[in-house]
Amino acid sequence: MLIIRKFIGFVFILAGFIYSQNSDVINSLSHTIKVYYSEVFSVQSNDVKLKFIHVPEINLDREYSVIPKRKKKLGHQTIWIEEKDTEKSLPITLEVSAYFPVLVSNNTISRKEKLKSDMFTKNRYLLNRDFNQYILDIKELKGSMASQVIKKGKALTTSMVKTHPDIHKGELVGVELVSGNLILETKGVARKDGYLGHRAEVILDRTGKKVFGEVVNINLVRVVLN
Repeated sequence: MLIIRKFIGFVFILAGFIYSQNSDVINSLSHTIKVYYSEVFSVQSNDVKLKFIHVPEINLDREYSVIPKRKKKLGHQTIWIEEKDTEKSLPITLEVSAYFPVLVSNNTISRKEKLKSDMFTKNRYLLNRDFNQYILDIKELKGSMASQVIKKGKALTTSMVKTHPDIHKGELVGVELVSGNLILETKGVARKDGYLGHRAEVILDRTGKKVFGEVVNINLVRVVLN
């Protein structure tokens, strides 16, 4: 019985030693990795949250740096660190999250309503692998509208926004029919949303004929006839 107690005590001491070693390794790497991600995502290092899944054995007396990745990524991933003097590289598997100032709607926004900066307030959200789905910069809203109803207090994502069209599906638009030097002005109904400089499909109001032209102005399509 005494032998068993001594063995159990030894196991606890060994486990405590191993945990202490792992803790020292994680603490040593954590600051370096947080600084790396803070620079990649332009946030404060204390806004970066790490959960280590697999950590290699390292020499605590040596200096390590993160090998930069081409793709900006949060969530579950494997990164590589490099020992400064030997240039030896080692993998670390971890979960990365970070706090970002996300745009949140002040009030409910109707579908197809033009989006303006005063409709939103920035709130801190802890984001993970879904980082790219959220809109963080108010400048991204220029020329855009709601693609769906956005409820009050909802964080804005890319799926809720689309570019505001210069002509709207189903609306009456001006049409210029151009044949050489001759220009005939008429009206038509847009078959789809259209954008400046892009091709649009229109049903002429008088004849019902389907024509294709270029959106040259707001609610104006120019059709060049052969």
